[in-house]
Amino acid sequence: MFADDGEQSFTPSSYQFPIQSIVLSTDMSAELPSGDQITLYECTSGDCLMELTNNISLSNLSISKEIKVANYRYLTITSCSGNNAGFNAKVKGTVEITKSGFKKTYYSHSTEGFLEQTGAILEQAVSVTFNQCRFYHELQENFEVSDSIELPLTLFMDLKNVAWGRFGIKTNVAVGGCFQGEKGSDGDILSLCVGLPHLTPIAASTNPTIQRYFIRKNTEAANQAGGMVVLFTDANSKVLGGFSRRYFTVDSKAPSAEFDMPIKRVVLNSNGSYSMTTFGRTFDSMYLDFSEFSLNSHENESYKDDSNVSHSYTAVKE
Repeated sequence: MFADDGEQSFTPSSYQFPIQSIVLSTDMSAELPSGDQITLYECTSGDCLMELTNNISLSNLSISKEIKVANYRYLTITSCSGNNAGFNAKVKGTVEITKSGFKKTYYSHSTEGFLEQTGAILEQAVSVTFNQCRFYHELQENFEVSDSIELPLTLFMDLKNVAWGRFGIKTNVAVGGCFQGEKGSDGDILSLCVGLPHLTPIAASTNPTIQRYFIRKNTEAANQAGGMVVLFTDANSKVLGGFSRRYFTVDSKAPSAEFDMPIKRVVLNSNGSYSMTTFGRTFDSMYLDFSEFSLNSHENESYKDDSNVSHSYTAVKE
C-alpha cells in the first residue's frame, strides 16, 4: 500500500493514550522488566487515558515504590488492563485530504471517522483500537540512581504527523491503530489512523532538539518519502533517543519495512554516523537496522528490515 490520492498525515489536536504503568528496570526477561525495578507510574482506576499534548515530567507522576540505587537501562510502558490483548486511545483533529485533484478539509467524527468541514464544527474524539500492550524504550546511557537524587527523567514526545486520514477502509498496520468510519450517503468511507506516541525517556535538565528525516527509496522522487526517522539530540548533536514513523501524502509511497518503533541504544561510528536499530513488535525483535545513519541529509545508504533484507534509501533532513 502507498499513500495515494485520498490519504494524508496530520498532527492531532488531542491524543489521549492509556497508560497503566511505567516501569524503569536494569534488565529485561521474557518481554517483562527484570532485575532492579522502579514503578514510576501506575494507574489503579478509571480508563487511565493520559492527554499527550505536553511532554510528561515524571516528577509530576505518582511514584509507587521506593527508589533503589542502581543503573537503569530500560523503560516499559504498559497500556492494556488486566488480561486484555489490546486497548483504545482517543484522537481528534483536522486534516486536508486531496482526492481526485480536489483538496478539502475534514474534521474527526466519532462514527464517520471524518466529515467534510463546512463550517465552525468542533472536532470529535474518535476511539482507535490498538492490538499491542507493551512498548519498550532503551535509554542511550544507563540512568544512575543514588539514594539522594530526584528523578531528572522526562518522557519527550513529537506528535507531528503521528496520525493520518484516508478515504477507504482502515489501514492494516503492524503497530498503531485505526478506526473505520461508516459509509456515507455518497458511498465514501473515511478512516482515521494513528501511530504510537513514543514516549522517549531522556535524563536531561534541558529540552532536546528534534531532528526529523524523511526516508524514501533511492529510486523514488523527492516528494515520495513514506517514512520518517525522528531523533532527539543535545546541543552537541549527540543522540538522546528517537523513533521511526510512517508518513503519508498524496505522493508518498510505502517504505520497504515497518516504520513505527523506538530506536534501541545507538553506537557512534568512527566516521561520525550512527549505527541504530529500532525495536520490533517484541523486545527481542527489530524492524529497522541502519548501519550508518548520518545526522544530515544523505543518500546511497541502506537499512535492513526484520527479514535481514537490505534496502537502499535517501534521507532528507527537515
